[in-house]
Amino acid sequence: MSSESKKLIIFNIFICVIFWLSEVAGQNCDSPFKNCNLGKEGMINVHLVPHTHDDAGWLKTVDQYYYGANNGEQTASVQYVIDTVVSELEKDPKKRFVYVEMAYMSRWWREQDEQTKQLVRTLVDEGRLEFVIGAWVMDDEATPYYNDMIDQQALGLNFILKEFGKCARPRSAWQIDPFGHSREHGSLFAQFGFDGLFLGRIDYQDSDFRTETKSREMLWQASSNIGEAGRIFTGILPNGYGPPPGFCFDIYCGDDPMMDDPDLDDYNVDDKVKKFLEYTHNQAEWYKTKNLIMTMGSDFQYSNAHMWYKNLDKLIYYVNKQQSNGSHVNIFYSTPACYMYSLYKENTTWPLKYDDFFPYAHRPHSFWTGYFTSRSALKDFVRRTNNYLQTIRQLITFANLGDDDTKNAVSLLEKEMGILQHHDAVSGTERQHVANDYSKRLSRGINKCVDVIRRAFDGILFKLYGAHADNPIYICPLLNISQCEVEDDYNFALILYNPLPREVETWIQVPTTDATYQVIDVDSGDKVLIQYSPVYNETKNIPERNSKAEYNLVWKAEQRPLGVKIYSIFRTNEKKQVKKASEPMREVILSNEHLDLNFDSNGNLVSIKNKENSLSSPLKQYFCVYESMPGNNSKPIFQASGAYVFRPKNNSCKPLSVKNFKVYNGELFNEVHQIYNEWISQTIRLYKDDKYAEFEWQVGPIYVDDNVGKEIVIKFDSDLSSNSLFYTDSNGREILKRKRNYRPTWSLNQTEKISGNYYPVNSRIFIRDEPTRTTRNLKNQLRQLTLVSDRSHGGSSIRDGSIEVMLHRRTLYDDALGVAEPLNEKGKDGKGLIIKGNMKLIFDSIENSPALHRELSHRVNNRPLTIFTKIESNQNIKKLAGWSPVNMALPPNIHLLTLAKDLDLDNQLENSFVVRLEHFYEKEEDKTLSEPVSVDLREFFGEMFNIVGVEELALGANMKVEELNDRLSWRSDSELDNLIKMQEKNQEKTKKNGENPFLFEFSPMQIRTFRLWYI
Repeated sequence: MSSESKKLIIFNIFICVIFWLSEVAGQNCDSPFKNCNLGKEGMINVHLVPHTHDDAGWLKTVDQYYYGANNGEQTASVQYVIDTVVSELEKDPKKRFVYVEMAYMSRWWREQDEQTKQLVRTLVDEGRLEFVIGAWVMDDEATPYYNDMIDQQALGLNFILKEFGKCARPRSAWQIDPFGHSREHGSLFAQFGFDGLFLGRIDYQDSDFRTETKSREMLWQASSNIGEAGRIFTGILPNGYGPPPGFCFDIYCGDDPMMDDPDLDDYNVDDKVKKFLEYTHNQAEWYKTKNLIMTMGSDFQYSNAHMWYKNLDKLIYYVNKQQSNGSHVNIFYSTPACYMYSLYKENTTWPLKYDDFFPYAHRPHSFWTGYFTSRSALKDFVRRTNNYLQTIRQLITFANLGDDDTKNAVSLLEKEMGILQHHDAVSGTERQHVANDYSKRLSRGINKCVDVIRRAFDGILFKLYGAHADNPIYICPLLNISQCEVEDDYNFALILYNPLPREVETWIQVPTTDATYQVIDVDSGDKVLIQYSPVYNETKNIPERNSKAEYNLVWKAEQRPLGVKIYSIFRTNEKKQVKKASEPMREVILSNEHLDLNFDSNGNLVSIKNKENSLSSPLKQYFCVYESMPGNNSKPIFQASGAYVFRPKNNSCKPLSVKNFKVYNGELFNEVHQIYNEWISQTIRLYKDDKYAEFEWQVGPIYVDDNVGKEIVIKFDSDLSSNSLFYTDSNGREILKRKRNYRPTWSLNQTEKISGNYYPVNSRIFIRDEPTRTTRNLKNQLRQLTLVSDRSHGGSSIRDGSIEVMLHRRTLYDDALGVAEPLNEKGKDGKGLIIKGNMKLIFDSIENSPALHRELSHRVNNRPLTIFTKIESNQNIKKLAGWSPVNMALPPNIHLLTLAKDLDLDNQLENSFVVRLEHFYEKEEDKTLSEPVSVDLREFFGEMFNIVGVEELALGANMKVEELNDRLSWRSDSELDNLIKMQEKNQEKTKKNGENPFLFEFSPMQIRTFRLWYI
């Protein structure tokens, strides 16, 4: 191709870019608050916010909720809510309504004719119908991984952009039902461009304190690293998310309507108005300004919107009529954005908050900390599916797939993953039949994408070599229980794709029926060093397992950044010598180059040593059983442990000791297999060269034949001087300091010494020798004990030097919080669900630990895609052995969070994709890796793409990053804080762009989103 032809192509691409930006991203919008009623000066202005809260599954499945099926469980139908609301809004321009869940709105939208769609667009443009959050669902905040949170939020925002235009962008977030609120969530909301956030649930003691101090509205500094970019105005709603007592006018409510015929015996207007005014004046004492918000709606309400609006019209008329009698109360239809804007116009200052809103309790003895662990298998399924989705997005980007089959398959998986982030989905607080439906949805989405993977490899092959890979491929989703359909094949190929932007070493396990296999690295032709590990009887006896595999074939795979590795695996006539269990000795030591793990003669772990740094500690590791509190929930003291609430019967758990154990030593790894009882076992494994120890646990079926529910934790007891402190992550990103029996912003009256100290552990928890005045400069000598998990759990440090993480729970009582059934997962055979999982332990200095746990967590959550094929009939696939689309790695502190094509834009540019990169270290966490770092996007992707254009976007990829400057700027009560904020802005203004438009700098914890164009 001539240089002139290339120039013409580039010119045509940029003409398309300019057109696309002007049509979609560049749409001019008036003030988003132009249609707001800000009330009357000198009055108490009450913003009535009609809304519905539509769970994407809970007591019924998401489909049943939409259509109104299975009403014996709960009377609810989302389609009728939207139908009747639109009809009522059309009749009266004064009426308002807000809607949240785009999973439902998008489904309803597909069913409408063009005339109805245009009507709804008009309602949105005029501010009569307002989208709040605009996410696919109202997600949970304790248990989702941050990547999932970003994806589901972006999915909803881009649906709004596509169907309603840029001006419909939500300005307020609306997390009214989640059971506690994470700091990372608040930070992400700010980065999505929201001006404010409204919450429905906070701890009852926190709520009382904020009511007394008029601090129910605040500025939440939700990040310790990114300044104002992670700050958001936050308000606590006055009555959860329901209407004031006595003013619920839905068909499902028992409150009397407004009966305004004075000739009727039941005339009640005067009484209703009096009660409303009393409530208003009481609420006015809780808040700083004379603007109040009242939520008018609740779960699945407004299926007969006329009933609500007719009574609200009367309420507004009669309350405002009292102004002629001297009343200073003015009420009117409004929205969260308009209420927020009225507060902004007050031009006042607000208190600051730096911590999060965990754990949440609604009364004494009732801490909602059980759901941090509930349905642990589902939590693992969601986490692994996110891993799968990200790898598929990357592959179809490199293959440049954009056909309808690809679009439909990937879109299905994205939407199902979006639904699973709902606060009664991944949280584990749904009914059993709904949990089954969630799992079915994920499985359907995964299976739809298998052929997408094949076609992606085929597309890459054709792009590079003009060849095809037409043979089937398949995945083995049950490798964690040593099951795969290749386990008895004579020969097959394993294809690995590394989704991380740097070289990785991964331990691979493939189940086999015998020990006669040989593994060849297809790229080099070298024979690979392997080791066999037995499949233990506890795994073989899992009812859901359908496998004859006796061994796991194990080796280490080394992969390039975003690279493909292929192994040929085939039977030989030679049987590999399988290491037999060593005879139990007086003392057992698992050892590698970095660590020593010491066990007593009964097989219990008793100490650990880091050989590189000469650090050591007694370390007792064991399982412990909390008996679940029974109760009828009639009073706080009778609160039962259930799907939401963790409440142990005693303030201590029953420790278990190893009953039997075996030791296996080999060239690649050493392991101790422990049996604690009939339903708890564990393998502790130490791989060659690794700086962590692996704890592969299996728990279940939890024994309940004694009619006692049980909650199982794994505990690590050391001699570290933790001084009541421990540390947990916030949705996989920033680390928060925790202190037992303490809350940073209010005085805690602790009613539960165990569950009241539990916090979400999304990816890690650690304790350390807390620095003192004399040791704070000796971080290389102070010890840190870190656990990195493969899914979300609840965890704590109940006493100094100790960490515990809850793994599995089975309760026999409902906790009376709505789900109306115990958390009793019975599994395939009805005897109880068995769950397997993995915990990795790091023992190192405070100085070294951040780099270890940050990198390890990314590897745990971004494992290589593992697929199988028949290589003798798929010879072309060999050409991809050792292939990588990049010729360099990203810096070691930069993560490739998202790489995806814009598959859901009708007017997409074929040659473009979206990239999210993040700096995944915090400030001052590591001497080197916490420093800012720059990335040249054109250089990084230059091996596969000729990048010709770049545009930086906000986190949701639904608007330009510059539009974040339009966020409302709030002032805090702290003059020092306001000064620091001003200095940050001035520093930002003085930053100059370099000559290279593709070179971007990343500061600690900063996520930046781009759209790239290429030829």
